[in-house]
Amino acid sequence: MLPDNRPLLIGITGGIGCGKSSVCDLIANDFSVISADQIAKSFLKEPDVREILVQRWGSEVYEGDMPDYARIARIVFNNRQELEFLNSLIHPMVLSRFQIIVDTSKEEVLFFEIPLLFEAGLRDCFDFVVSVYCRPEIQLKRLAERNKASYDEMLIRIEAQMSQDARLLLSDHLIDNSGNYESLKNSVDLLVQLIANIPQRRILPFKTDLSD
Repeated sequence: MLPDNRPLLIGITGGIGCGKSSVCDLIANDFSVISADQIAKSFLKEPDVREILVQRWGSEVYEGDMPDYARIARIVFNNRQELEFLNSLIHPMVLSRFQIIVDTSKEEVLFFEIPLLFEAGLRDCFDFVVSVYCRPEIQLKRLAERNKASYDEMLIRIEAQMSQDARLLLSDHLIDNSGNYESLKNSVDLLVQLIANIPQRRILPFKTDLSD
């Protein structure tokens, strides 16, 4: 269990294309939001990680020192074994960074945006978990507008994650992002109002050894 003087820890999760980032952009007006994806991408730039990935996937996955994120995404979302390999390499680094952030934070509340929060077994690391969701047809439409990917590729990415129904059942609070911006802002404002009444739970630290 983490010390009582730690921040209140709130996880934000949701399926790809459901609008987690839009929610977190609004939350960031009032609170600090830590992005798992941004931290993971920063580790992909590390020389040791680059060497490992180039040896496994070839030099095409980097353009100089910069990762080709789109190419890496195509590799891992089309091959579960490669996705598990990448996760086993990067996730311990991300979790270690999370723990450092929590241990050194002076904030009263910290939000963590983590797409695979439940899949990574992190539910018990948070006081409160919020899931962002939307209707499936809207999710596919947003993905089509955002990514240069085929319909089949988008379905593979969606199916690589926990089902939306299962995710919603495991969450403490839900935000429906099927509507317009004003509706989303109202939902986020409601969440912000709830924060003062969210109690700390007995939670676990972020494990860096995924074999435990």
